[in-house]
Amino acid sequence: MRFPFAGIIDKEDLPCGPEVEDWMKLDVTTVFLCDIFLTQDSLLAEKLFNTYASSPLWVAQWSGHKYLYNGHHRAVKAAFRGELAVQARIYMLD
Repeated sequence: MRFPFAGIIDKEDLPCGPEVEDWMKLDVTTVFLCDIFLTQDSLLAEKLFNTYASSPLWVAQWSGHKYLYNGHHRAVKAAFRGELAVQARIYMLD
């Protein structure tokens, strides 16, 4: 299986994301996994195998790139299922 994401980056290298209320105001759109940089370098196996959650991911766009702020387990589960795209709320940081 090819690594389906754009890469992995340390979240500390990114600006702070918005508050929960601000994320919830954003429209949901489709984002390709190959365009998203993960910002978490490890996952909990138990969360990968629990029930399916379908809430949109939280993705921040900054300097022309998309970074995953919330939903790493859901994104990896989508990749395991062979999905190429997911639903996400995109917050523009730039």
